[in-house]
Amino acid sequence: MGSAMGLTVGLLEQLRHDIPTIVLRSGSATYIGIGQAGEVVRWLAARGHQVIGLEGFSCDGTAIRPSLEHIADLSDAQGPEAATRAAVTILDEWRGSIEWIDIESEPGPPSV
Repeated sequence: MGSAMGLTVGLLEQLRHDIPTIVLRSGSATYIGIGQAGEVVRWLAARGHQVIGLEGFSCDGTAIRPSLEHIADLSDAQGPEAATRAAVTILDEWRGSIEWIDIESEPGPPSV
């Protein structure tokens, strides 16, 4: 697999074209609203990306703060489908307790 990444600018543009998505940008970081994060995970999977990590954040209008209770390492998932199922389940559990999600993924192998 390739190297881990958050949403690149090009991928973010494609995402926002396909799904009306609420995002929060800070520097080079892109955070997805928790309400749409599961759909974004499925969208990434459909494009050959495997989610390897999730991290939750809150924002009080002046600062973006990580939540140590909302970190998930999915790098040991048994394939992209298992990672997608696990990520969606976790995000459903986090709904209501966190506002923003950083999604780390790896692109799958190139298509032949």
